[in-house]
Amino acid sequence: MDHFLSPLFLAWPLLAGFVLDAIIGDPETKYHPIRFIGRLIDWEEGKLYHAHFSKRLAGIFLVIATLAVTLGIGLGISWLLFRMNFFLGCAWSVFIFYTGLAFRSLLDAGETVAHDLRKGDHAAARAHLADIVSRDTKDLSDHDIIRGTIESLSENLNDAIIAPLFYAFLFGIGGIIAYKTVNTLDSMVGYKTERYVHFGWCAARLDDVLNFIPARLAFLFVIVASVMLRYDAGLCWTTVLKQSQTGESPNGGIGICAFSGALGVRLGGMNHFHGQPSFTPTIGRAKHELSVEDILRSQKLIMASTVVGLFVFLAMFSVLLKFAWFKCIFSINV
Repeated sequence: MDHFLSPLFLAWPLLAGFVLDAIIGDPETKYHPIRFIGRLIDWEEGKLYHAHFSKRLAGIFLVIATLAVTLGIGLGISWLLFRMNFFLGCAWSVFIFYTGLAFRSLLDAGETVAHDLRKGDHAAARAHLADIVSRDTKDLSDHDIIRGTIESLSENLNDAIIAPLFYAFLFGIGGIIAYKTVNTLDSMVGYKTERYVHFGWCAARLDDVLNFIPARLAFLFVIVASVMLRYDAGLCWTTVLKQSQTGESPNGGIGICAFSGALGVRLGGMNHFHGQPSFTPTIGRAKHELSVEDILRSQKLIMASTVVGLFVFLAMFSVLLKFAWFKCIFSINV
């Protein structure tokens, strides 16, 4: 019994953070750690972008400096609070895990758009979709609103839930802080635009590296979840194998392909960004026309995949705890 409880005891701040996120959702406050990281990146970009050396080197400095500051502050506060009081340190750990996950927010984003469409409020649905995608939404049809919502949910399963959990279980709060820092860097500067093609190169490549394993784990979790929910696990598998590597990112297409196959819908197609058309290859085989129900089925897929992921990560954590070096690393970071 003690052997079974030991992993749960050591991982309880992480699990408590997940439960808080699932119940309350992401806190809307300017003091949110991710917003702090965003403001830090903005400030550093202003200092480094026009520095007298190459844009690529400036981008490398941006990544190193941002990670140094966020890890230094996050782990420094953790060390200080644990020195002051054990329960203060635990509260800080729970807070970091809580704000590093976005399980509830992801589900709420899909539910909001689905609710708007069920009411027939298409303008509100487009406005709420604009909160979670970067494409133009003003003139989208219901079909494209639903498509955009499912694509956003599928892409964010890894970034918002699976990858943060993966690095949190491996490295404690240091792992989740480092991952969310790199992920935020990529979302702000990791674009192949004229301004960021070189300056954001390091952030984009590092984000690809950090997401390589979690994105593929997320795919396996979706497969298992599809079996649990009686979705099309076979089509999910074949769609990912055949179409996931057609894009530029080694990880970006996996989530969309997995959801497309599991739900039996066709995703991808024409989008507009700042008024400019951008076509992405169509993905999957349409077994039925897209409907609001597919957004709700996507939410169920996210919930089931997350549950599967938690069990797998707890099992991984239990095995790794047999190694003294891992127990030491995790204890220091939690």
